[in-house]
Amino acid sequence: MNDKFLKENIHKYPALCSKIHRPYLANSIKLEDKANIIISSYIFLNNYFKDSFLAELYEKGIYKICEIEGKNEEQLFFYLKVYTDFEKEGEFNLICTDKSENQLVKLTFAVDNNKIAIAGLQGMKKDENLEKIKYVTKNFYGIFPKKITLEVLYLLFSNFQKKAVSNNGHVYLSLRYKFKKYRKINVDYDEFWESLGAKRENETFWLLPEKLTRKNIEDIPSKKRSQYTNRYKILDELKDKVDSFLLTYKK
Repeated sequence: MNDKFLKENIHKYPALCSKIHRPYLANSIKLEDKANIIISSYIFLNNYFKDSFLAELYEKGIYKICEIEGKNEEQLFFYLKVYTDFEKEGEFNLICTDKSENQLVKLTFAVDNNKIAIAGLQGMKKDENLEKIKYVTKNFYGIFPKKITLEVLYLLFSNFQKKAVSNNGHVYLSLRYKFKKYRKINVDYDEFWESLGAKRENETFWLLPEKLTRKNIEDIPSKKRSQYTNRYKILDELKDKVDSFLLTYKK
């Protein structure tokens, strides 16, 4: 793969060279398809963003997209990362952290035939303070960190279809990892994707909706309208910030 940015930085991501020989993205992806997905992912990124942005992204490995503030001065920060440390689940990460740089969400994806393919969605580690998630959710008017991270993905790549791995399709259910205790799925992917209105594409992937819809404010019980109004205000501010990022860095 003769990528003008990656070839200068391949030493930062040695796992790339062995990916096609291991389970990748989902447990049923064939070797030839793995290679095509990996190559198309970097071509997509190069076609989507300006060279100045890509040069810095590949040099640093990570780039801040934006930050957003909820109540009680709670802040969330969103980053695009290459050289993912979840290399079996894709090529890139979308990461959400708090202001202390605690990672709340890490979404891992690749690009398959111009379709965003999500193969990993991790939250905080088990030994970390899960009360933090509840605290953040409360300060963002009931929006879970995973949901707001997905909102960022939709805003970044609004014109592209998105699909997401199912429980049965996850890479850790491949024969290589299926019986290893430390390779377990701790997320009910099916439940989460279905809650967003996704439809089954096949046994391996869900096809995500074209847009993440909002409830009509008039259909919400009056005692909850204030919360939803604030929630939608947060999402509108998020859209403005991602739009500003894209205006600067998108081709």
